[in-house]
Amino acid sequence: MAEDILGVLAGLKDGDDQSMFRGFISRVAAWQDFMEKERPDVLGKEGEVGLFGELVVLRNLLAEGLPKVKVLESWQGPLEGLHDFVLGQGAIEVKSTIAPVGFLATIGSLEQLDEALVTPLFLACVRIPLHEGGKTLPDLVEDVRGGLYSDPIAESLFESRLLHAGYLSSCAALYQRRFQECMPRLLPVDGNLPRVTRRIVPPGVRKAKYEIELDGLGLPETSLVAAIERLGVTQSWN
Repeated sequence: MAEDILGVLAGLKDGDDQSMFRGFISRVAAWQDFMEKERPDVLGKEGEVGLFGELVVLRNLLAEGLPKVKVLESWQGPLEGLHDFVLGQGAIEVKSTIAPVGFLATIGSLEQLDEALVTPLFLACVRIPLHEGGKTLPDLVEDVRGGLYSDPIAESLFESRLLHAGYLSSCAALYQRRFQECMPRLLPVDGNLPRVTRRIVPPGVRKAKYEIELDGLGLPETSLVAAIERLGVTQSWN
């Protein structure tokens, strides 16, 4: 841990004092979170798929030329936020599946797909079937890292988020499954999307976890560019 934190400070040595302090605090907090949860060194299969899907969306957001640090700060999935990405005026929730047919999404709460709480809200559906010619989770991590190389602050934030997610680079060789990437489908969370929210459940219902079959419903989709515009995010995002 100490070696990792010293490496962070070394990478930020050319930045200002505030950047170094933010990087130091972010990494210490990430290690505290990692150790407090007493989790295994390697993510389980579900966690592996979930992180892969979030990284696919993260990389696509970065590819749109948005400010790297702001995009990394918006990535709330590893911090167990209500939504995986909180951008501009709204949010993006990511669901992933390795199933080649059908898309069963597990919704973790009554609030997760409630657009009355966050608007606009989008559901990013990432299909990543197993494929021997695909990428491993560490392959995708390296892809994202490569795009952040010129921005030490963003790179430091990325590494901290990975720690919060339970991913250790020292265990990269243990992730052997390969996934075929597909472009995420973005579904606006509105009246067309079947969902359960607190407003429609009987009084007294406190919590709920449910599943939605998203294939075969003919739901309207939107592009990432259009979603970014609706979220009010631009290249000058501040």
